[in-house]
Parts: sequence; structure tokens; C-alpha cells
Amino acid sequence: MRLWYGRVAEWLCRGLQILVRWFDSDPGLHVTFDLKVTENPMHEIGRQCIPDYIYKQLQLVPAQNASAIVIDLRVIRSNYHRIKAVLAKSNVNKCLCATVLKANAYGLGAVQVAQTLVSDGCQDFFVADIVEGIALRNVATKDSRIYVLCGLLPQTEEAFLEHNLIPTLIDKSQVERWYNYAKACDRRLPAILHFDTGMTRTGLSWQDALWYANRPDVRSALDIRYIMSHLACSDDEHNPNNLKQLVRFRRFKRIFSDIPATFSNSKGILHGPEYHFDMVRVGTFLFGLTTRLDKFKPTLQPVSIYAKILNTNHAKPGCPVGYGASYVCKRFSRIATIGIGYADGIPRALGSSNGEGGDVIIAGYRTKIVGRISMDLVTVDVTDIPEDLIYPGQWSTICSPELSAEEIAGKIGTISLEFLCSLGNRPYRIYLN
Repeated sequence: MRLWYGRVAEWLCRGLQILVRWFDSDPGLHVTFDLKVTENPMHEIGRQCIPDYIYKQLQLVPAQNASAIVIDLRVIRSNYHRIKAVLAKSNVNKCLCATVLKANAYGLGAVQVAQTLVSDGCQDFFVADIVEGIALRNVATKDSRIYVLCGLLPQTEEAFLEHNLIPTLIDKSQVERWYNYAKACDRRLPAILHFDTGMTRTGLSWQDALWYANRPDVRSALDIRYIMSHLACSDDEHNPNNLKQLVRFRRFKRIFSDIPATFSNSKGILHGPEYHFDMVRVGTFLFGLTTRLDKFKPTLQPVSIYAKILNTNHAKPGCPVGYGASYVCKRFSRIATIGIGYADGIPRALGSSNGEGGDVIIAGYRTKIVGRISMDLVTVDVTDIPEDLIYPGQWSTICSPELSAEEIAGKIGTISLEFLCSLGNRPYRIYLN
């Protein structure tokens, strides 16, 4: 059926071409509408589902690059303001919106994202380790507050001080080392105290909290900016562990009532103002990796991934495709090979041995990945797409708002964060700002 629609569209376009040429005898009318295939062909119908502003950028991708990742910084900026608006509406007291840029901003580029957010007034950032913190400090303002979630590794005290980074202290030994370093420097040093409320991963215990509360010498040496904890089940609003963790965190808050608190990650925001405290830490919502922020203001996905068609093959029934001959054609088929693979972050599990693998969009048509995904290549069945829309250099859509990271992750039983964090360095990167 889609093949028939494609042919009808082509006939209509050719008819319009004839009409335009006929009317073009009027010197006041200047229209060009050329369907001829050139050395770099791209019919209007052939670029369906690729917005014009992105398509123009793809035209600038160097010829030697077979794939491209487009990150729309304007969408990230919009998401940031949407989140702040929801917080402002649901909180009596002002709640800061810190952004989490660990793992290179979840694979999208921490430097570029941070520059965008700093220009929009964001001053609080969380990263995973000190290496990420140092890289971020080079692009943030001197007033930006950069918190390191993995805390104070041995022999990193001097680096924290040199680069004006704030450690999140996750066990008693880290508190003691930061205290000893503060004494040696003869200055109060900033930190966050992270308490474990139910993840059994990182965080000070209740006994550690009592020890700290009864050590005025330690408290006077450290400038504790926040106490914090982390929700284990925030993606499940009805999970009873969320309330259990909130109750436990309030116990810590009662001991340290004079210190601001941060408890919620992105999805923790959805549980209500009682989970927000003084600052929330936003990551997945910032990058549109969720179905909703609230029912009125969903956040948008800022990343799209495209890859060029390299060639096509004609296959008979019974013809195997790809490594292991795991997929066998059941009909006369056209198989297109696309220049992207698991080395670029496309999950190998999206491959197919029975036609139930992941999808790719070409010229507005959704088509199935067939065979195994290899290190550098993906093969797709393009039998039902008009032949003149499939040619070397044609861009295919691997991921976009229409073929979201959440949808891709859901097909292989993982989460969108893992998918984005796995994106490789080989695709050409385009930042829209």
C-alpha cells in the first residue's frame, strides 16, 4: 500500500512539474521544481520527517561522515524553563533547579549544554566525578557551584580546592579527610552530606549522622551547603519505598534543620512539593527522557540521530542477511545498508532474526532492522519504499522525537539514559543554538 502511495505521489509531482513549466512562460512567475536525480539527489518526499532546519544542517555534514547526531540546545533551554515553571507553581518557598550533567551530559555534550544553561542563569551543577567537574569548571562561571556526586577520593583534596569544586561526602572516612584538609588549610571548606535513606549504595548512615551532629569541631570546619539523599524508585509514583525514604530523610532533616536539603531527581518532582525541599537535581527531564513533566508541559527530546544509506542489495527468498545468517528473507526483498553500528551507540539488541527488531525511518516510511547490528553497519528492509527514494547518501532517521530514545530503549528492555550515554564519538555532531 505504501509503495502505491509513493508512486501516486511521484505522478502528482511530475504533473505539477509539467504545469509549472507551462506557466513559466509568464515572465512574472519564477518557480523551479526539478525532480531529476543529480549526483547528490534529495527529493522533497525523500526527506519527509526530517525538519527543514535540521535537513539544512545535514547538508553541511562532511561527505566522509556516514552519521550525524543533532543536539538542539534550544530544546534543552526550553525544558529547563518548563521545569522551573512547574517548581515555581508547586512550591511556596523558592526551590532551586540544579542540573545533572554527568556522563558528558548523558552523551549530549556537557560543555555545550553547560554553556547554554549558564547563559540562562543556571548556577548549580552536579557531575559524577572530579574529572567531569574540572572539565565543567573550564566553561562555567566563577560563581557556578559544581558538586561532585562520587565524593572525595583519596589524594584529590587539593584538586577540589584548586578547581573550586564541592564534594558530596558519601561516607564517614570522606568527612574525616575533608575535615583534616580544612584544618590543614585553616579555612572552612564547602561540602554536601549525602545520607542513605534506602538505596544501600552511597551515603552516610544514621549513626554517622549522629556522630557528625555531636562533633562541633567538624561542623565548624566544614561549610555544609546541603544535606541530600537519592530516591531509588522515583520512576514509580506508587512505590511505597518513595514514602519510606521521605520519612527517613525527614529524620535527618530534623537533626540538621539549619541546613538546606535536596532530595528529588527529575521524576521525584512528580511526587509533589513535599519531595522538593530547597533544590531538585534535574537530568532526565532536562533531556526529554520521560513521557511527561506534568500533563500540561511535557519536556521534549533534543537529540536526533541520522545515518546515510551506503548501498542496497536485491535478495531472493531464503537469502540470509548479516552476521550469523540470523535473518533469512521470506520474499523478494531490497535490503539497504546504513552507515552506523554499535560502535556508534546503536544497541546490538535492536537487531532482528525474525523481523521484530528496531525501526528506522526513511523518507517518511518506518522500516524494520533485519539481521544483526554490526560494529559499523545496520541493514534494513526497504522493499516497501519506492526505489527512487533509496540511494547512496540518503539520510535515514535512527532516533528523533518521532522515534524516541524511550521507544528504542523500551524495545530492548533498557532505559533511554543507557542508550544516550552509549553514543560514540564517530558521528558528526551538530549543535543548534
